[in-house]
Amino acid sequence: RRVHGGAVVARSESLRARGSNAAPLALAVCGHAGCGAVSDSTGAVHVFALESGAVTTTPLVPSPAVALCFVPTDSTLVAGLANRALVRLASDGSVITLADGKALVGASVGPWTSLCVAGEAALAATQNAFVLAPLSGAGAGAEMTTIGASARKADEPAAGDVVRLVRRYKPLLFAGAIDSKEIVVVERPWLDVIARLPEPMYRHRYGK
Repeated sequence: RRVHGGAVVARSESLRARGSNAAPLALAVCGHAGCGAVSDSTGAVHVFALESGAVTTTPLVPSPAVALCFVPTDSTLVAGLANRALVRLASDGSVITLADGKALVGASVGPWTSLCVAGEAALAATQNAFVLAPLSGAGAGAEMTTIGASARKADEPAAGDVVRLVRRYKPLLFAGAIDSKEIVVVERPWLDVIARLPEPMYRHRYGK
């Protein structure tokens, strides 16, 4: 439901009434287009109008979408899937692959924690890296480029038709775009993580 000042001003049609008992996984809202989207555990993505509450269910994506965001320029949806793939849901209902899930799983990329659009690229973050994938989908069939901690220009959005895996920052709590040329990341230092661990149950003592 949409609320303003504590009052409900628009309510989407009940997905349960439409026969969907699946648990919701992700939510995204596009203010200037007046629409929102919610994904569920079956892999379906439901797009709804904020004012009228009308709901349109898109075709099932290959795997449940755990992160969603709208592309500001055309209000299409980008989804980060549970199988680590990044896809774009076109206005005609087709699914465009932006980044191959098998390649990212092979690179030990964890579950998506945040997703947004950075210029002409989708920016998806995990706890150990973030991925920049061209919105055109041209990078899905090309070899992925990995950028390590020694890279000097890791903050630039993806250029050309290449998917970039950036491992410069970790543990990574969040990655977002300020504009098409600047990205902000939030790290949690390892010393902070260690400090919050409980006392060891057993500590081996060497010597006498």
